[in-house]
Amino acid sequence: TLSGVKGWRVALQPNIQYLKDPYHIVTWIISIVLLVFLLFPFILLLFLSPLLRRKFNLTRIQPILDAFQLCYDDRFRWYSGVYLLSWIILNINMPYYVMEIILIAVGTLHFVIHPYKY
Repeated sequence: TLSGVKGWRVALQPNIQYLKDPYHIVTWIISIVLLVFLLFPFILLLFLSPLLRRKFNLTRIQPILDAFQLCYDDRFRWYSGVYLLSWIILNINMPYYVMEIILIAVGTLHFVIHPYKY
């Protein structure tokens, strides 16, 4: 770290601090709302779609789900949710050893279950 630098900084412009400017606070709130109401439910849908397909008719959103899940074996269609969730988690600012643990866990899971069709 740089000596004398306090607070979280934006990576592309280090002279800007997080949540100091009112414009940045508004954009931060909008992005959190979009994450909570759009992205996380979609990830949950990717995880649960094999179970939901048995109980509900998902023909309207099936093309969207197929875009993410068609390359996987039918038993492992939920694995697209693992990829998307791990990508989001790895984009959070965290220590490198935590990122390495996550990558090793996802890689081991991928190696053990072989989720692809071919």
